[in-house]
Amino acid sequence: MGRDKGGVIATSNVFRRLISIILSKMKKSLLLIFGLIGGLNIIHSQENSIWGTLLTGGKYENGGIFKLDSLGKNSEQIFEFYESQGSTPDAALLELPNGEFIGTTSLTIDRQGEGLIFKYNREEQIITKLFDFKNTGYIEKAPRGRQVLGSNGKVYGISGGASSSSNMYEFDLDSNLYSSVVYFGWSAPQEILNSKNGNLFFTVQSNDPWTFRRDALFEFDPTNDSLVERVFFNGVNGEKPIGKLLEKDSLLYGVTAEGGSNNKGILFSYNKNTQIAEVILEFDTVNLKNPQGSLSSMSDSVIFGSTSVQDTGNYGGVFSININSREVKVLLAFDSLLTGFGKNDNVLEYEVGKLAILNEMGSTNNEGKLLLFDVVNNQITHSWNLDSSRYGTRPVSMTFSPKDTSIYFACNKGGRRDNGTIVRLDLNHFNLSRSVDFRAKENGSYVTSRLALGSNGKLYGSARRGGNFQGG
Repeated sequence: MGRDKGGVIATSNVFRRLISIILSKMKKSLLLIFGLIGGLNIIHSQENSIWGTLLTGGKYENGGIFKLDSLGKNSEQIFEFYESQGSTPDAALLELPNGEFIGTTSLTIDRQGEGLIFKYNREEQIITKLFDFKNTGYIEKAPRGRQVLGSNGKVYGISGGASSSSNMYEFDLDSNLYSSVVYFGWSAPQEILNSKNGNLFFTVQSNDPWTFRRDALFEFDPTNDSLVERVFFNGVNGEKPIGKLLEKDSLLYGVTAEGGSNNKGILFSYNKNTQIAEVILEFDTVNLKNPQGSLSSMSDSVIFGSTSVQDTGNYGGVFSININSREVKVLLAFDSLLTGFGKNDNVLEYEVGKLAILNEMGSTNNEGKLLLFDVVNNQITHSWNLDSSRYGTRPVSMTFSPKDTSIYFACNKGGRRDNGTIVRLDLNHFNLSRSVDFRAKENGSYVTSRLALGSNGKLYGSARRGGNFQGG
């Protein structure tokens, strides 16, 4: 619906050298994060380096892009966002086949605009603004969440959200043309799944009684711009779908927070080949109602997930379901002291039958808790209380690294300067340690987006704020 080729901003070589000197003096270096899977917003680039974004930090406190080598010892802040170039890059970088990165910011000049789409050329170390979300209409609201690359070479993403007009957009990298695929009104599209069949799948949670009134699962074919509603959640078969879909062969699995005969939510499957949806589980028991977040699975037949806080004395819990036998188990009931509780995608099966559970609230200091759970023996094997000074607080996600047999997660707050941390759990020795302290102007703050691993062994990422311009 618009076109804006934008400007080209070169990164200062002097600044990069200064940042390198500062970071080389950090007592704790970033550890290896290679071959990662899961939700720490880590992506792997073709050059085996890791890239990422930070919500804040830098000179202008608008966030920035950073990279790390495979040992995490040569960290560089690659780019600091100045407000006219964008601010608050709070979504994942997307790597293109040519090695360039595409990203978004959620704010622009004076943090008043609706954000932009940018391209980063790491060979030339140049950022190019591709498109401004000008907020001139309901289809140009601020981008949010992860973008994906369609099989047609175009970029797709979600803009807006439940508190504003939202839509799924398409961006043509050849012409810099932005267009709306579908308008959802005041509804909440969930994260897009780039399926193995080349199509895009996502669910929508309707919050708009006027424009878009349907909770549904959609399939989009990028080759012919075909958008089809595959499942309508009418209450009986679920209501308020939430989280990212889980793909296992020809089947997609997901949950709804409400609906079903008990109105406590359901777990459903959708067959991409037959186009048939099925209710696998209706939630109804004390610790097994109103699922939250996304599902996790390493095995062929068992899926794990969590349920949300209900009321006083009921903090939700962790469940498993065998999708072949339909056997359901409540593995762990959360409490405020022993296990903690929270609202994140907080369950990760890092090895068959082994779970990591990350809760953002509760424990003795009410700053969250990390648990390891053995499914076979049905017991918690290890636990750690999070705290702002030692590890960090407000954990946002987890990922497992088979390369060094470790689990990593990011904290939005805590650390030496309360700007957030990255924490590593060494599964060989069950040692939890703070790998990174973010220090605002020095190296950014508030990690909430994917890091990217390049084939050169370096890590790349971005910060929402910080740096010399306080733009990240």
